[in-house]
Amino acid sequence: MKNNIYVLGSINIDLVINAPIFPNQGETVAGKDFLINSGGKGANQAVAAKKLGANVSLIGAVGNDQFAQLALKEAIDNKVDISNIVRKDSSTGVAMIIKHDGDNRIILDSGSNELITKKDLIEGLKKAKENDIFISQFEVNESAVYEGLEIAKNIGMITILNPAPAKIISDDVYKNIDYLVINQSESLVLTNIYPNDYDDVLKVFEYFKTKGLKHLIVTLGSKGSVYLGSEIFKTNAYKINPVDTTGAGDSFIGAFAYGLSKGINQKDSLELANATSALVCLKEGAQQSMPNFSEVEKFMRERGKKDEKKTNNH
Repeated sequence: MKNNIYVLGSINIDLVINAPIFPNQGETVAGKDFLINSGGKGANQAVAAKKLGANVSLIGAVGNDQFAQLALKEAIDNKVDISNIVRKDSSTGVAMIIKHDGDNRIILDSGSNELITKKDLIEGLKKAKENDIFISQFEVNESAVYEGLEIAKNIGMITILNPAPAKIISDDVYKNIDYLVINQSESLVLTNIYPNDYDDVLKVFEYFKTKGLKHLIVTLGSKGSVYLGSEIFKTNAYKINPVDTTGAGDSFIGAFAYGLSKGINQKDSLELANATSALVCLKEGAQQSMPNFSEVEKFMRERGKKDEKKTNNH
């Protein structure tokens, strides 16, 4: 069974610079290694799923400026369907990213991402069918996300929402969300709980169950991730020395959606997502650092052997 993935989300140009420290107020810091990359959570998630082998269509908007085509470069190069990208009379979304010591700080101007209309969504989803996957985040206008989720559920699609940047979700929207994927910071905004361990994650799920949510995934950084639904299971994170964490969360979601689209069970899809996001952290950049399926398979196989060897040595 092979279902298509439709990603409603942001398309940005990323302006990236490395710094020896994050500057304080009023401070100028000499940076280096300036890069211009294709970015945006929507485009990132679409490219991540496509590189693994899914059929992916990106629904979104770019502006009428010099950044529009460049923002779509990786999506085009990787053969993501961009026929549902609309041009708006505005600027293309821009993310200014300062990186230091494997961490980053981001300033975002949403630009054309805020101008997606219901008409754009209806057109973008006109070929979607039951059990296709719909993904969205909060880097486009909120009304588009909510309308997109509703249209998708009316078609019978499987919906995934990643509420990032974090904001409170209207109670009447939860009925249209199949999978909510959040990290610790997003959990704090949505539930007032910052989950550090398994017991905390259970409390977070109890909160969302009162809203009618059936499937929750909580990522816990180096502690792995937890799936909570009809069953509950945890997957461990891979021990790595990150080079660049940009795009790690988006690749996690793209990989999980890829798994669902191929009929892979939730646990194996989560394992795949953990491995994919770990691999992204080992290279510079977001979309260009995202792996293909054979790279992920090789990584999981090699890391599995390492873990097995450690166990045997003990």
